[in-house]
Amino acid sequence: VFVYTVNVTQAYYKITHYTEGMSDDTWTEYASSQALGDIGKEYTAEAMTIAGFSYNKDAANTMTSGLLTKDGLELKLYYERNEYPYEVRYLKENTVDKLAEPTKGFGKYDTPFTGTAKTIENYTVVGESTKTRTILIEKSNTEAELNVITFYYAENEATINYVVVGPDGCGTVTPESETVKVASATNAVGATATANTNYRFVGWYDKPECTGDALSTVAYFKPSKPGDVWKDKTYYAKFELDVADLTITKRGWESIDENQSFLFTVTGPNDFTLDVVIHGNGSVTIKDLLVGIYTITEKINWSWRYHPLWDTTKSITLTAGGSNIVEYGNSRSKLYWLDGSAWRDFHNGKSTGSPSTAVISIAFADVILRDDELEQDNLEVQVA
Repeated sequence: VFVYTVNVTQAYYKITHYTEGMSDDTWTEYASSQALGDIGKEYTAEAMTIAGFSYNKDAANTMTSGLLTKDGLELKLYYERNEYPYEVRYLKENTVDKLAEPTKGFGKYDTPFTGTAKTIENYTVVGESTKTRTILIEKSNTEAELNVITFYYAENEATINYVVVGPDGCGTVTPESETVKVASATNAVGATATANTNYRFVGWYDKPECTGDALSTVAYFKPSKPGDVWKDKTYYAKFELDVADLTITKRGWESIDENQSFLFTVTGPNDFTLDVVIHGNGSVTIKDLLVGIYTITEKINWSWRYHPLWDTTKSITLTAGGSNIVEYGNSRSKLYWLDGSAWRDFHNGKSTGSPSTAVISIAFADVILRDDELEQDNLEVQVA
């Protein structure tokens, strides 16, 4: 059997310490104690020391002392979160150089704080895919000693491309591209254009059409910084077929034929055609021809009294800076301009017809330059 009696002289009192929650006006029981006291006696609670919190005697519902009644007594003390400084810094990558003034403020102890990267012209934040970072505010007795968020920035880069424009295999540029820091770089490296065999470098241009005046006709080209910052840019190195000289030589002419000339037709790339004449033993040089394969044909009907020693049609591949010579030789195969019977009759004083005439057939050639056709007619000459 248990026998209970009413305690009319004592009751329990409780002391509870509340700390501020993550948001204002929310409180969480941090610690409490309970003891048996004498009814009618006043009891007082002392504030605790809690790291990161400060006791607020003016907080709502605060009760630090009171008389114990038969119903008991609860004393309540409230502690607010301390505020500590934070700092968000914006530094150049791998340095302590400031790119912008830091963002400073205060955050409540042990609560999250999120810092956001600033947009800084000509720079890009690195290592932060969302451009934000979150920390919990820690107790710090010095200025932002612990609560620091640092964003590092890499300077943006511009790409400069160097592109070959011309026939396949015409040349190269070295390097084909480079990158420069958009703000801090003063100079670009530049590029060198090198023409391959039988091609020549024309110039540097800033448009792919490569028309108008060139930016430079020097093989090495270094672009200038366009203002305060570099920007992505492409420069074009134009190449074209080189030019060469073609020399045609002729030998075998005899001085007895004082006015004898030899006619040749030259054809080549891009529908090129040209008739040239060599008087006697000599040569003709055609300058500034595009390199390539050329065909030279001697028109033997023009110089009919001479017989070619070799083929009348020859081909040559012109090379820039090379020796481009085609040689022709002839031997005199006909002694007289007149045919045999006419010459004999004329020489012996014979004549036919009335009045006395001798019919002499002379070969005559009509030549139209740049025309492959030769027209040949018989001309009758009356000789008294």
